[in-house]
Amino acid sequence: MILGAWVRTPPNQSLASLSVTAFQQFINPALKKGYASGKGTFVDVTAATGAYTPLSQLTTLAPYGPIPQAVADVCKLTYYCEFGDIHARTSGYKIIAELIAKALPKRS
Repeated sequence: MILGAWVRTPPNQSLASLSVTAFQQFINPALKKGYASGKGTFVDVTAATGAYTPLSQLTTLAPYGPIPQAVADVCKLTYYCEFGDIHARTSGYKIIAELIAKALPKRS
């Protein structure tokens, strides 16, 4: 998620804030609708990883200092803050895998 733009060089807190709105109001609803039309199941990784946490809720994360909790979570779960790479770290992929496994049909 582009939330990591909050701490990138140069920092772009406006883009980070707008990315939350984009995912919450446009991208994820469109994906959910698309999956439903194909009888698929949408899993909201954005919500599951805390990206909708209000940006006014702060924490401290080295080397960035005080930053929004949602930004810190993205920094911990992806390579975006450090390298500008949106791909997940192992911990991020673990969350994604657990969400997918939970959404799979149950076998009897």
